[in-house]
Amino acid sequence: MRRCLEGDRSAFDDIVRLHSPRVWRISRRLLIDPDMAEDVAQETFVRAWRYLRSFDQSRRLDAWLAGITVRQCRKANARLARRREAASRAAREAKGDATTPRGRIERAEMVERALGLLPLGQREVVVLRYLEGYSAVEIATGLGLRAGTVRKRLYDARRSLRELLSEEIR
Repeated sequence: MRRCLEGDRSAFDDIVRLHSPRVWRISRRLLIDPDMAEDVAQETFVRAWRYLRSFDQSRRLDAWLAGITVRQCRKANARLARRREAASRAAREAKGDATTPRGRIERAEMVERALGLLPLGQREVVVLRYLEGYSAVEIATGLGLRAGTVRKRLYDARRSLRELLSEEIR
């Protein structure tokens, strides 16, 4: 990071190589659309380079990048509002037997679709907490929220997912 702050572009290339899988995963899970996720991942690193001087070296670099990624996803999601209705329709159609490989795949897809139906704030914290493994405090720091707000969003998201999935499994 020190080399990056001194303007060493090759050091930043190393950071991109190291962190791009996680940035892409976060954007993919928040956006659903793989092409849009790729665009957001690239834009995340453009912004990271542009705002490198604002990075607080007492924080984790991956958490800072995750925060940038989430903010970029918020912007992209504003352009994908129609996806919510299509995901809802698809979720109603997908019901599978969870004891077969195909059924497990269908259930995983159902969970992904249900995740896509959550309000963006809830979806963000679910992805960062349960799929990326960040703590509530790290999420709060990365998103500029209070830890209590993150925990409340996680609680609300779990409740919503339970309701969405219980309707689909019946």
